[in-house]
Amino acid sequence: MLLALVVLAAYPLADASGDWSQSEILLFPEGAPNETHGWPGPEVQTPDDGTGCGANHSSFCDHIFNVSAPTLVPFLVSHGSGAAVVIAPGGSYVHLDWTKEGLDVARMYNSLGVSAFVLKYRVPARPALKGMPKWWAPLQDAQRAMSVVRAGAEKWGLNASRIGFTGFSAGGHLTAHISSTYDTRIYPRMDSSDDISCRPDFSLMIYPWMLLEGNQPQQPWVLAKEFDVRADHPPSFFCQNEDDPTALAEGTLAYYLKLKEVKAPMSDLRFYPKGGHGFALCQLADEHSNEVCHWPEEAKHFLEDRGLLASRTSTVLV
Repeated sequence: MLLALVVLAAYPLADASGDWSQSEILLFPEGAPNETHGWPGPEVQTPDDGTGCGANHSSFCDHIFNVSAPTLVPFLVSHGSGAAVVIAPGGSYVHLDWTKEGLDVARMYNSLGVSAFVLKYRVPARPALKGMPKWWAPLQDAQRAMSVVRAGAEKWGLNASRIGFTGFSAGGHLTAHISSTYDTRIYPRMDSSDDISCRPDFSLMIYPWMLLEGNQPQQPWVLAKEFDVRADHPPSFFCQNEDDPTALAEGTLAYYLKLKEVKAPMSDLRFYPKGGHGFALCQLADEHSNEVCHWPEEAKHFLEDRGLLASRTSTVLV
C-alpha cells in the first residue's frame, strides 16, 4: 500500500472547522512588515467552497483567503529524528489550499518521525515594492518561519541543523525562492530569531509553479528573476508530472539542470507521465491509480538517504 494511503488511514483528514488555531505561532507579533492597514480585508476560511482542488477539481479542499497575520501551526513528534519541515500549501499566491496541501502533509511527515509546521503565509500577492523581489510577502514569511523554528529547536526537541522546507505549487515556488535567496533577509530585524540562519537544510518541491520567467516554456528556458541558484543551495527533491498544465515540466527541469550546472548538492528528480496538477497526497480513491501517488515513498527515501529519519516509531505530540 502506498505511503500516502497508510498515512491517511492512520490520520483521518483534518476537520476544516477544528480548533487548530489554538496552537498557532504568530510570526510577527508586532505586525507583518510592509503591510497596508486594512488590506486585503478580513481573513476567511472556507471549509469546502465547492470548486474542488486537483487537476479535475474533484478533491476535497478548504481554502484560506486574505492572510495578513502569518502564522505557523506545529505538528510535533517525540522520539523522532529531530528533523522538522516547514510546509507551504499552494494556491497561486491567491489563497491557501490549507488541509489538502498543509495539514494532511504535516500528518504524513509525522508518520515518518518528522515534526512539521504548516505555514499560513500572506495571500493574495501584495503589490510590487521597489527594491523587493516579486512575491516578497510570502518570502518574508518563509524566512521568518525558518528562523523561528530553528530558534525554538531546543524547546521543541528538534535538531537545528535538520530543518527543511516543503511546498506545493505556489508553495513549491516559495520553496525554491527561500532555497536560493536565504542569505538576504528582506525585512528588518525583529528579534534574536532573525540572527539565526533561515537557510533550509533540505527542500522538497512538489509540482512547483512559476519557476520559469513568465511561466513560458519556450527555449531557451529562463528561470524566474527572483531565483539566485548557487552551489550552496540545499539538497532538493522534485516531484513533477509531464502533463501538468499549470506548473510546467520545463520549469522543474530547468531548475534541476541549473542546480547541476552550479554543482549544488545532488538532488532527486521524480518525473511521472500523468496526474496533472494539485494531486497532493492523492487523497481521493480515483487518483490512486496514478504512478505519481508513489511520491511520498520516494520522498521518504530522499530523507532516509540524508539521515533525516529515525529508526524507531515516533509519537505525535500536537
